[in-house]
Amino acid sequence: MLFVAGNVGRSHFVKNKYNVYMEFDYPVQNPSIYMAREITEIILNLFDKEVFDELYIIYTHMFSSVKMEPKLIKLLPLELETLKEKLQINENGGRILDDCMEYEPDPEFVFNILVQKYVKGVVYGALWNPLQANRIQE
Repeated sequence: MLFVAGNVGRSHFVKNKYNVYMEFDYPVQNPSIYMAREITEIILNLFDKEVFDELYIIYTHMFSSVKMEPKLIKLLPLELETLKEKLQINENGGRILDDCMEYEPDPEFVFNILVQKYVKGVVYGALWNPLQANRIQE
């Protein structure tokens, strides 16, 4: 299933018979953090309902008007090895707890909030990057 931002890309994938999520209708001309939040809520909700089991974001990273490169980032699920390293989980599965930190109401709640913020940030960056590169050139 594809979530395509922008009419040109959407038209291309629909015309070529890809499975495009048609309720996902976001322009790319004026991205906002509000738009990134809405997109994040949609995709996390569908991920939680197991509509899909992996989520990748693909966008054009523009260095300048003449140099661009496609980028692919796996957003969900987060990779276990990365999480083990970041959460300091040892080989036996036990956590190395940080005595200086207390997580309210619990670490899982905090983690879920951080995942939402991470996905929102990546979505916003992917929407904003091509526009910013064009503006720098002007």
